[in-house]
Amino acid sequence: MSSDPKISITSFLECLSEIEEEFLRDKEKNPPVLVSKLQELQQKTPKHVTNLPNDPETIQQIHQTTHRINVAVKAFICIDQTFVSLRSDAVEDASRALKKANASSPVVGCRELSEDLPAYHMRKHFLHTLENPYPTQEEKETLVRLTNESTARVGQSIVNRPPLEVHQLTLWF
Repeated sequence: MSSDPKISITSFLECLSEIEEEFLRDKEKNPPVLVSKLQELQQKTPKHVTNLPNDPETIQQIHQTTHRINVAVKAFICIDQTFVSLRSDAVEDASRALKKANASSPVVGCRELSEDLPAYHMRKHFLHTLENPYPTQEEKETLVRLTNESTARVGQSIVNRPPLEVHQLTLWF
């Protein structure tokens, strides 16, 4: 838009066409810029409308351009509202499905040891001692202590499981 204080009917049409083009091609979704341009145009126009020559063809083009902008804006708003509504419905449906899934499958009282305990220390030991992966009694006690400490740091698991004991470590090796 020009910064010229005087506005002609053709420059008014050009400004509207420019705004329409920007709105339809705007990939960044930057409506505040377009709104400010429309407000600026709206403030400039009333001062000079009475002095403009009467050109019915240009006036008709202005009406058509404003109508196209109006239709495009309404379509954009409708699409945006539909998207928000569908997204909200999808979130609600997913939430209901998760609640239903959690309600229908109660937590099993005793799960396998491998599912509940962090196995980092046992895997680390196994990988460092591939030539002889079976721990000695002292190594078993150290692994049990490290595993129980790391379980305590993580906090309570879903299932209240007593601490790992040395004889249970044989399940891993």
